[in-house]
Amino acid sequence: MSVSVLQMPIDTPAAASDHTSAASQYTTRNKLDIFIYKGTLMPSGEVSTMIMGIMKEKMEPGACTFSQVSPGRLDEWWQMFQERTRWDPNVTNSQLVYKLFLQRAGGRFTDMLNYWKEKWTLKNKIPGWDTNVWEPIKAHWMDPAVIARSEQCSWNRRSEPGGPVTGMSHHKDGSRGAAEVARDIELNTG
Repeated sequence: MSVSVLQMPIDTPAAASDHTSAASQYTTRNKLDIFIYKGTLMPSGEVSTMIMGIMKEKMEPGACTFSQVSPGRLDEWWQMFQERTRWDPNVTNSQLVYKLFLQRAGGRFTDMLNYWKEKWTLKNKIPGWDTNVWEPIKAHWMDPAVIARSEQCSWNRRSEPGGPVTGMSHHKDGSRGAAEVARDIELNTG
């Protein structure tokens, strides 16, 4: 048995115009029905993609780590997430959804910056962010202390946990989250 993602039309679709922002245009589309399974917002991949898109739309100027994102910006991201998703308040506690949203946003923020750091260092490509967003991040990456820490972390990741000549550790379960894999196994085995 496979798990399908339910997307239902919202109750009052708004008409989009050429002058409407991307965030408000989203209300003309379907809202993503989400739920919590084993402490994870599901469907995991769709939630992650949505959160990443929200952060790209409203990137925090000068934030080089998730802890540097202002409470006001986090509130904006949360509001946008609420506008694009739906969950049953009788079953799912909104405070728990918020907590899980922040956890997922922190991970995706780090992923996004790591992606752009790799693009910038290897291919000299820069994201299409405003300079007030991009310049502080670039300056952070050029800081000698940050470079040293990055090199140490890279060295640690290349270690061989099984001992010399055993090779680096590799993930073998694909791109789905562990909770999503566990849920599929549970549904398939009854």
